Amino acid sequence: MSALNDNPSRPRPSRRWVLQGAAAASGGLLANLSPPVAGKVLQPRMGQPTQPVSREAFGLHLVGVAGWDQGAGASRNTPLTTFGCRSVRVWDTGATWRRIEGRGKGDYDWSRLDAEMAVWSKGFDDILFCLGQAPDWASAPRRGENDSWNPNAPNNSQDAADFVTALLRRYPRITGLEHWNEPDKRGQFYNGTVEQLAQISVAQARAARAVRPGIVMVGAAPQSFGDRGDYLRRYLRALKAIGGAGAIDVVSAHTYVMPRQPEQIGLLAETLRGVADDAGFNLPLWSTEFGWGGIRNAPQAGGFADAATGAKVAAAGAVMSQDQAASYIARAYLVSFASGLTRQYFYAVDKPFSALRLIDFSNKARVLPAGRALTYLTGLLGGGQISALWSEDDLRSAEFVSADGRRGRAFWCLDGRQAFVDLTGFKAVRAVTGEAAPPPSPQYPVTDSPVFAFV
Repeated sequence: MSALNDNPSRPRPSRRWVLQGAAAASGGLLANLSPPVAGKVLQPRMGQPTQPVSREAFGLHLVGVAGWDQGAGASRNTPLTTFGCRSVRVWDTGATWRRIEGRGKGDYDWSRLDAEMAVWSKGFDDILFCLGQAPDWASAPRRGENDSWNPNAPNNSQDAADFVTALLRRYPRITGLEHWNEPDKRGQFYNGTVEQLAQISVAQARAARAVRPGIVMVGAAPQSFGDRGDYLRRYLRALKAIGGAGAIDVVSAHTYVMPRQPEQIGLLAETLRGVADDAGFNLPLWSTEFGWGGIRNAPQAGGFADAATGAKVAAAGAVMSQDQAASYIARAYLVSFASGLTRQYFYAVDKPFSALRLIDFSNKARVLPAGRALTYLTGLLGGGQISALWSEDDLRSAEFVSADGRRGRAFWCLDGRQAFVDLTGFKAVRAVTGEAAPPPSPQYPVTDSPVFAFV
């Protein structure tokens, strides 16, 4: 795992095109890319400043990995390498500190994590383990029916540090550690103070680097959409206050924007970048969870279309239609990297929580269109470059350079909208899942499903 280059001061793209639009009969936006001079149409010009997208930038979660079947036969699951993601985050797999060292200090049960690591090591180059969740002996005992999590902070941060030492000595393939999952969720994941969390982070980082100096320490990751980065701000300031800024190499948060559109991730990323910079942390910014699911009430203007009913409602148990799922997974990663995030982890490939399905849960060997869209995008952008996000009205675009040197632009619109773009300066167009799309034309229709135009 490498701390990826993130340059928050990179210039925003200039608006080289002017959109002239009128509402189409369908209710979508009808727009042409035109120069300021009336009557002339410009081709989209290339040359935007770009930043790297590492091969490890595409991350995901597999919560049932211990039972992931790599054998032959009808029950076989999708191979881990299918989507081209190089990074995995260890979370919600049943392998937490409280489960591993739950019987007492120094009494470890590594059996589940051993099985998981054996699978992950075959499919991923980069393994991020999320810390936290103290055993009852190390904290106030957990109260309630769900014993999976313990929101109580450890009584002694040295106990957390000692677990880190044992963890890294056993698993040389772990390349990064994240200090805590969603510490803003009181009663579920963390009931302590930000000051305590800062102390724990410093102790964990010191222990980790004593075993493995090159380990990447990722800051505790709050779910930041609701509070617009307030918890992250307080956590970073608490680290600074105790001289613990060096306890993290990466600033981290979760970028769930459900049931809103993926473009909200870009706005959130800009907010989080500002929070980190204001606190004096000019570090790479990662999102270690994003996705759509577990939604009970959608705002009237948002939500997604349920695959079964077509209703534009994000009810519990709703499953996104595959056209929209393919659109959302591609737009989410494009927006994330174009907005300054240097890593993004999808949650989750194999959990019913997710309304955005990459695989068919009734036949996990079957990759759905959203999975094909992710596979195409990782192959295109992993190891390549992307520009800042360009927007005008409902149209969005980002310039890219693939790992093999192909240059182009991704174009898409917001949900339910349409624009017409002059693509006569381009040679070929690919659809969101990578198939050949209609050839370039002076008025190329762009919908909410991204297309990739190559020069």
